[in-house]
Amino acid sequence: MPSSFSARTLLLDLDGTLVDTAPDLAACLNRLLTRKGRSPVPAQTVRHLVGHGARALIERAFSRTGEAASPERIDEEL
Repeated sequence: MPSSFSARTLLLDLDGTLVDTAPDLAACLNRLLTRKGRSPVPAQTVRHLVGHGARALIERAFSRTGEAASPERIDEEL
């Protein structure tokens, strides 16, 4: 058995297991919310909004900060 391992691709799961990405996600999300005239949300809140991709994150954030966004409006943001 070889003593070294060689790989061409390395995939990481960055959902908070290996790296805390909530502050970066919050910064990006809050930039969008502010640009749309909505209140920013704290990073701790973003931790509870994450899951099921960017679309779900934006939908949840819009619902939390005012009127829910239509699917068409979210498509514009993605």
